[in-house]
Amino acid sequence: MPDSTTPLSILLADDHQMVCDALKRVLSEDHGFQVDIAHDLEGTLRGLATGAYDVVLLDLSMPGMDGLAGLRRVVFAAPDSHVVLFSGNADDRTVWAAIDAGAKGYIPKSLSSQSLASTLQLVASGQQFVPLSVSRSAALRTENTPLSAQEIHILTSVANGKTNREIALDLELAEITIKVKMRAICTRLGAKNRTHAAMLAKLDNLL
Repeated sequence: MPDSTTPLSILLADDHQMVCDALKRVLSEDHGFQVDIAHDLEGTLRGLATGAYDVVLLDLSMPGMDGLAGLRRVVFAAPDSHVVLFSGNADDRTVWAAIDAGAKGYIPKSLSSQSLASTLQLVASGQQFVPLSVSRSAALRTENTPLSAQEIHILTSVANGKTNREIALDLELAEITIKVKMRAICTRLGAKNRTHAAMLAKLDNLL
């Protein structure tokens, strides 16, 4: 836990310049935090090489991140820092997968500056923060909905960039059949679309 007389040190790792500039100004001027900024994975790792931060706010969609793989690299490089997922649209399963990979919680970008400052202090003290709206049960729903070998083949093909038509040719099925199966898969996984379904399946180690 940081000394109460020492300003909280934050590494804000996000590729949105305006968001970073606004947050740095508010956290520095209004709350006395020391804030550094990185805009990609390599910049984040370079920043961590100079010393530990109390909290690292990490956006999974930054250049170079490759999702949870990048998160794990940051966690490994920052053993004395509290790495937190920082996103505007992370779904429940992504949040808990990030925590399982070593993140200390999830802070939505929609938090007010005052709430963000309080949450950063909470995380810096060693406590985990996850909004009440994030459901652990939703993140685990695939445990009760195992995918068939054919469905895994379809999702793997989607993850590899294949179209429904190409998948249909591979499986010797009608294209409409693939579309119907894809809709069913999305419903079972709670996915918004075929790309989201493939991403969720990867997070759950189904592919």
